[in-house]
Amino acid sequence: MKTYKLSRSTLIFIYGLLGFVSLIGVMAVFQGFKGGVGRFPVQPLLIVWFGVLAWVWYVYARIPVAITWRDEGVLEFKSLIATTTVHVENLIAIKATPLSWGFIKITYRGGSLRLLSQITGLYELIGAVKAANPRVEITGC
Repeated sequence: MKTYKLSRSTLIFIYGLLGFVSLIGVMAVFQGFKGGVGRFPVQPLLIVWFGVLAWVWYVYARIPVAITWRDEGVLEFKSLIATTTVHVENLIAIKATPLSWGFIKITYRGGSLRLLSQITGLYELIGAVKAANPRVEITGC
């Protein structure tokens, strides 16, 4: 069993940036509902802002922060909100996503995952996956 993880500095950067943007949203709500005469109504924009912000948090909370290679040939992808278990034989493709630099898309029977390419030992893991399942398509990694 071996575990590959995102570095602590990467986690701090990503979730710190999301926290900062969320703080800006909270400050905008405070300023928007404070109101005033002749001011532009910002409440509709704040609803859209929080909808987009919730979606971004959901997307980033699903990105695996650790991948564990189990002895049985099972990969376990752990994110902040879910753990996905995939047998190596079920992997179809590992591809760099176009126009999303720094992300890799892993496609398997039953779904797909996006992960950050800054995981320590990722290329060692990709090599082990290719050795265990020669049918997996690896592109752009």
